[in-house]
Amino acid sequence: MPSTLPGVPARSPFRVGARWSCGRSRSRSALRCARSRRARATTAGIADRAPARSPRAAGSPPRVPDSLLRLVKVGVPQETVEGERRVALVPETVAKLRDRGLEILVESGAGRDFNLDEAYAEAGSEIVDAERLYGEADLVAKVRAPSDAEVERLRDGQLVLCFLPPVPSAELIGRLAERGVTAVSMDSVPRIARAQSMDALSSQSSVAGYKCVLIGADSLGRYLPMMTTAAGTTKAAKVLILGAGVAGLQAIATAKRLGAEVTAFDIRPEVKEQIESIGATFLEEHEER
Repeated sequence: MPSTLPGVPARSPFRVGARWSCGRSRSRSALRCARSRRARATTAGIADRAPARSPRAAGSPPRVPDSLLRLVKVGVPQETVEGERRVALVPETVAKLRDRGLEILVESGAGRDFNLDEAYAEAGSEIVDAERLYGEADLVAKVRAPSDAEVERLRDGQLVLCFLPPVPSAELIGRLAERGVTAVSMDSVPRIARAQSMDALSSQSSVAGYKCVLIGADSLGRYLPMMTTAAGTTKAAKVLILGAGVAGLQAIATAKRLGAEVTAFDIRPEVKEQIESIGATFLEEHEER
């Protein structure tokens, strides 16, 4: 039997008995490797001749056809709940949405405590009254759930984005469904990596935890930190925080910064480390005897 394949020089890499990267030493394996290499080279040549595509920047949102975006009108009404000063979209966000091709309708007086009408107009939104907003908007963005009067203004096929706790708002959700309105509860968006950009609840919970400690300190009638004066020493106030979620952890941190002696409790034992990492004492749960 010849030591080489027909027509192949003795010193060729296709010599019988040579070892190949594909892991075998027989002539058939050598031929298969050669064919595979030629196929890869051909594929590479085709790829080189193909028109180059501009890669999408990492983290950038997927492109949406402009024709589809221009069909969407977003309405930002004035919040009607007493004491509510927030708005669903700030002027900076309005400008970004306008750049994506959306039309923004803002009710005159939205964010009235901050006189934002002029800022909204400069950002590219159109200042309208409530009747036109609810009549033309495809999507209504709110902070609080719609009131009874606002539900009556919503029409079949509209989409509402707002904080809408499903359990306490069951009756309201039923009324929205009867009118053919699709409601998206922003406080029900899961806290996962893919939905992080839509997480509106965490920021608001953090504000709530911070503010509740300030309100409590104002109502307490004494200092939170230990105070030493010529008249004597006042011990630090003892604060108990129930729950160590986003709001609870912010409340713990705020109370600690104000100088209080903080203890916190949560039914989840795994948050003990988080509580202790910001200087509070974890209240252990003991079984009753």
